[in-house]
Amino acid sequence: MDTSKEYIEMCQKAEEIQRDWLKHGTGGDFAVPTKTISDYHGFWKLQANRVYIVGNDGEYDLDIVDQDDINETGAIWLPRQDQLQEIFEVAMQEKVAKGEISSGDVGHVIFHFIEWLDKPWGYMELAKTLNGWPSMEQLWLAFVMKEKHGKIWAGEEWKET
Repeated sequence: MDTSKEYIEMCQKAEEIQRDWLKHGTGGDFAVPTKTISDYHGFWKLQANRVYIVGNDGEYDLDIVDQDDINETGAIWLPRQDQLQEIFEVAMQEKVAKGEISSGDVGHVIFHFIEWLDKPWGYMELAKTLNGWPSMEQLWLAFVMKEKHGKIWAGEEWKET
């Protein structure tokens, strides 16, 4: 799981992805609190530079169940690779329902991903903006943002293509 500064920034600025967090449920997700809250829920404190697992009732869990919890903690969702793949698959199914693509395309998630890697705004371009090789989460986030929202990572923000 990528918990790098770069991935956190990419996730924080991917507002469309952040809005979808609660639709997927929050158990077992990774999140980073952006605010310090003293004695949150009376039994622990958020500490800087720590990644929290949401909703597992452990010492450093965030308990996120609604938008108010997100606002209170300032939590940023760090979607896992499997969650990003699920988001992409749902987006493909929506395109099928609208008649934008055929239903046969939905099962070819990996094919679409590999095809995207070879495009000018794909893998190599992302590597340049990150000054290094991206993680699988960074790649899938960039892929989902391009395919679903028409945006590419420009090094500091998501830009319309």
